[in-house]
Amino acid sequence: MELGTVNNFDALVDQALTEFAASQGGITTPDKKADYVDYAGFLQEISDEDQELAKSEITVASEIEENKLDDETNELLNDIKDNPNGWFNKSTWVANEKGEFVRRSDGEIFTIGGEDLVSVADEPIVDNAEQELTEFERKRIRAEKLARGADKWKHNRDLRKIEINRMAFDQKILPLNDKLRQEDKRLVIELLTKPLRLLMIKYRDYIDNRVTKLLAPAIPPAVKLAAAKWPWIFIQNPGFLYKTHPHFGEVKTFWVNPKVPYFFKQGTEQAILEERDASLSPYFLDCLDRAIHRWYTARDNLAKREVFYATKMINIKGNTYYHLLMLNPFWFEKLYEHVKQQSLNDLN
Repeated sequence: MELGTVNNFDALVDQALTEFAASQGGITTPDKKADYVDYAGFLQEISDEDQELAKSEITVASEIEENKLDDETNELLNDIKDNPNGWFNKSTWVANEKGEFVRRSDGEIFTIGGEDLVSVADEPIVDNAEQELTEFERKRIRAEKLARGADKWKHNRDLRKIEINRMAFDQKILPLNDKLRQEDKRLVIELLTKPLRLLMIKYRDYIDNRVTKLLAPAIPPAVKLAAAKWPWIFIQNPGFLYKTHPHFGEVKTFWVNPKVPYFFKQGTEQAILEERDASLSPYFLDCLDRAIHRWYTARDNLAKREVFYATKMINIKGNTYYHLLMLNPFWFEKLYEHVKQQSLNDLN
């Protein structure tokens, strides 16, 4: 999603809430106020879901960077460096003393250039000084922060390598002279690719939940209430094939499984999504399209990494745990921590 789209969403939300309030008439009743709060809450949920997905991507980017070899590319981290504001902004709406929802602040939900190179921030970070700068100046400052952070991160990484090597010679769980078994090699590959596999699940859940949220308002309340009360007599929506939009790049298809009753004629769901709230739907569906494209990218990257890691494990110079340690201390540590935890679980 482009930066302009994020900012546009902020403006659209302000406009939508204003129009919604105006549509309620001059007299504010408890029911109207409740509807208004529900609508603003719905928009906030959408923003929060986008934030959680972005946090997952940032975490995976950091984990890939931690375990990659020198000749490996970290596509997610490169995307964050190239367009840091493109995805990772957060706007929070809070109720003021009049019960109206207003935007509290815009801020990035990640820190860049710290000891972890890139990491998730607990709260949105707003740099008021940076707000006054041009986008070019902000990019320059971020590049400088990243360069400083990269030096710090590399220094800390080198220190960790020394610590892992010391630990490896002291521990007894994976004796360094013992043979590195075939199942251990497979396990190393599985542990290294786990973040991407989990991210693919995150994308799928995000897509299904987003479509569920957008379709639910089109189902009459009586039907939803009946489905909640007597679920055994309602058929679940069997899913449908969603197509991304051409303006977002190559058209991709994705089978979506919304958690709603089978109320719509199958195959009409996407048309209904596009007809809902004309002003906000483009943003909602852009986020959906982006997640689908990202799912495909993650799937392709997963396949590449599985081949890459398998090649490294097959061509490892030697066949002991010591040789795994020499290949990559962080890979050895991953296997060590997994086997250690498994042993503790077996004891319990």
